[in-house]
Amino acid sequence: MRLGIDAKALVGNRTGIGNWIWFLLQELPNHIPDLEIFAYAPSSHIPILPKSIEKYAIRDNSAYPLMSGFFWLKLRAGHLVQDDSLDVFWAARTLYPIGLEKHTPVVSTIYDLVSVLYPSTMSIANLLAYKLWFKSDLQKATRIVAISQGTSDRLNAWIGRGADAIVCPGVAEQYTPKSRTTIDHVMLKYGLTWPYLIFVGTLEPRKNMASILDALEVVNSSRSTPLSLALVGKRGWKNKALFERLDRGMPNVIELGFVPDQDLPSLYSGATALLMPSLYEGYGMPAAEAAACGIHVVASDIPELREAAGGSGIYIQPSPEGIVTGILMALAAESQLTPPPPISWRDSSALLAKQLQEAAASR
Repeated sequence: MRLGIDAKALVGNRTGIGNWIWFLLQELPNHIPDLEIFAYAPSSHIPILPKSIEKYAIRDNSAYPLMSGFFWLKLRAGHLVQDDSLDVFWAARTLYPIGLEKHTPVVSTIYDLVSVLYPSTMSIANLLAYKLWFKSDLQKATRIVAISQGTSDRLNAWIGRGADAIVCPGVAEQYTPKSRTTIDHVMLKYGLTWPYLIFVGTLEPRKNMASILDALEVVNSSRSTPLSLALVGKRGWKNKALFERLDRGMPNVIELGFVPDQDLPSLYSGATALLMPSLYEGYGMPAAEAAACGIHVVASDIPELREAAGGSGIYIQPSPEGIVTGILMALAAESQLTPPPPISWRDSSALLAKQLQEAAASR
């Protein structure tokens, strides 16, 4: 199979979507033995593919000045894709080159409906691209893959078409409860002390970070030993007031920035709880990873986060008061949970492979 993929999310330090794509790609050769990947990205970016992908080509050309990744994909990648005579194109970030569906089957992944439900939380460039093409690309795709049933249900309510398959993010085998010795070693590396809470994600408006900080101040006002908060993830967009607040210095808040995958299981395992009181999520990979490490997840009460956190979740309203309640419940609960059976990336990849193969057969 000659499979094309939008590879922009595989450039640099991978975040949530990049990890979802990377781990599925890693397993795809187990389900599609004749796999050949054509990875498309602007020439100023170099995507990194898993070592399990033996046959691949990086396909690129230059982006115009100030052109975002989505606009390059829509306006500059089309002739590259057409020249490669693909069997199927995986629109791994939902959008795909203009007119591609006329000559190549397209499997489009939808992660969430942020551009519909919370457009003010998006960066301007991405919001503009989504306003122009998000709905039409989904309507014209050969197959749609969603990362949660909640996302599929919302899509169906919006355009009258749900996903053809639900491919939930898997949980890598390394996400298991770690020993106290291992936890102590990683805590020392990052300057953390007991007890602490953890947040994992990009610091952007939808993550509701201001409410988290307000809640932390309330909880610590009545504690003799304050709770620390470890922030894992880079700073995002449209959050000037939050960043000014962090830059002034907040007691007990530690920004760790990007953390390598090998350290995350220990950081999860040592935490009292993961905080994920997002205004909205399409699934919530950190919630599933934290649950696999045996800790509570204080999460907004929405279907998508219930899918991710399951029985490990303490579900609250995403207000400072709701977050305070959730933190106090986590502190009062048993120190460690029995992790649920995790979803494997190999099983998720098998579901994606089926959609790719069926789409290719429809050519």
